[in-house]
Amino acid sequence: MRIKSKLLLLAVFLLALASCIPSDNGFVRDPDEFKTGTDGVEIEFVENTPPSNVREDSQFNIALDVINRGAYTADNASVNLGLERDYMCVQSGDECVANVAKTIEGLRGKTPSTPTGDYETLRFRAETKSLDAQRTRHPSTAVLTLCYEYKTELESQVCINPDTLRSERADTACYEEERTYSDQGAPIAIKKVESRTNDIGDGTVRPKFILHIENSGSGRVVDKDKVTDVCEGRTLQRGDRNVVYLKELRIGNNIYNKDGEDNDIKCRSEKIDLVNDEGRITCELKEGMSKESPAYEARIMAIFEYGYTRSYSRQIEIEK
Repeated sequence: MRIKSKLLLLAVFLLALASCIPSDNGFVRDPDEFKTGTDGVEIEFVENTPPSNVREDSQFNIALDVINRGAYTADNASVNLGLERDYMCVQSGDECVANVAKTIEGLRGKTPSTPTGDYETLRFRAETKSLDAQRTRHPSTAVLTLCYEYKTELESQVCINPDTLRSERADTACYEEERTYSDQGAPIAIKKVESRTNDIGDGTVRPKFILHIENSGSGRVVDKDKVTDVCEGRTLQRGDRNVVYLKELRIGNNIYNKDGEDNDIKCRSEKIDLVNDEGRITCELKEGMSKESPAYEARIMAIFEYGYTRSYSRQIEIEK
């Protein structure tokens, strides 16, 4: 009995190890387990920076942690600090200005080694100006604008079934259906994938897929190539907002790449315009297939790119 107990414990231990991957410090969970939630990059103020009350004609610190709580690396991240020009300014070189921006390159997301996401602390040195003679205090606001490039990835399975009549044959491996998802560790979430087939005549069909996405985060979506303009205070055009791009799509051995020239998949447009935070894109395989072909499950992998911005504020009371 003692030998059997030891063998049972050994089997349980080996099963536990099989669900982990090795690292320098032992064993950690599968990285895909971190692709959950709708958070991206966020800002948290360091305690008492800025303080809630500041004297006129004095200096104070503003410190904040920029944390990537999503599952992907944030590129070209920047933070713009804006102060009320008549009452405060922030040091930038030899000047004291109303606005200043700082950048962060390659802020990594959640991984087995950094399960809460990577972060960087930014520090600003600000100062208050003199209040008017008739004022004893003035409430002012420090506004922070966060901008960064991000992406969302989905890996799943879809059914390719050329039987357009949907005759439920006993040998059918799968049936076309909507496959729904919650989130993938980013503000933009892929919520649903529909698989269909278009009858193109001569006993041939062409598989088609509709991918539905939404802005599930707390910020705003902008064109990824315009995201730094937001933090630099430049005016965006109407078409620069609520824009997401499909970078890559793989269905089985068929590939679509935004920068590719010989794709196996054709999409109506690489650009998706979000309306009320929702959008979709339709893609289909270029090569048709016989209606008599057997149905099968295929791997689907999709990558979407976008820019994302969020605003934060902190009240500061200036006193005589």
